[in-house]
Amino acid sequence: MYRMGILAILIIMSSCTSQLAMVQKDRYDTSVAIDEMRIELSDMKYALNNTQVEIQILEEKIRAQEASNKNGKVQSTSSAPHSEIKLSLLEKKINQLENSQEKLTADLKQLSTHANQTSQSFSQYYNRIKELESEINAHNKAINELSDLKTTLKSLTQAIKNKPNSSSISTSTNVYKVKPGDNLEKIAKAHKTTVDAIQKENNISSHKIVVGQEIKIPNG
Repeated sequence: MYRMGILAILIIMSSCTSQLAMVQKDRYDTSVAIDEMRIELSDMKYALNNTQVEIQILEEKIRAQEASNKNGKVQSTSSAPHSEIKLSLLEKKINQLENSQEKLTADLKQLSTHANQTSQSFSQYYNRIKELESEINAHNKAINELSDLKTTLKSLTQAIKNKPNSSSISTSTNVYKVKPGDNLEKIAKAHKTTVDAIQKENNISSHKIVVGQEIKIPNG
């Protein structure tokens, strides 16, 4: 069960890491897209400024031509049609430039709106990354706690294994009841000990024992 818990956490961490990598890639792609839009926006602004300058120049030419006509300057009959044609072309060019300016203005508005939406998406991605980082930190903390628990359980298991079995522990002395024909030497030899050890264990100094007497026999 413990291993299954560790495996589940590792799977969750792997999933979170994959999600984090995807979000970071999306954030990079979004950043590149924003930079490209900014460059395009700058180019369009430059083109718009050029268009406005051209319109101003053409308007000034038209005003100069109209002023020249009003001042009554002498013109040849052959140059009058040419001037009218030139004015017509200028007016047509102005209309084209004005239409181009309107289109550029509309594109600029659309790009500005898209840039704002992209910035909002970028902010959402950033917040999601922070959430995933918090989740990963929490998972790491849980893994550390489980690791500590594993160490503790391992120590307890080892301690239980090393604990001596009470049934296998023998007492330091056995009690022997003297039978007819017994003496200390015989008893000591039978229990693989010495007469001195039996005497010391029973606090006796003589070799005299009686039938029925209980004698403590020390372990070899």
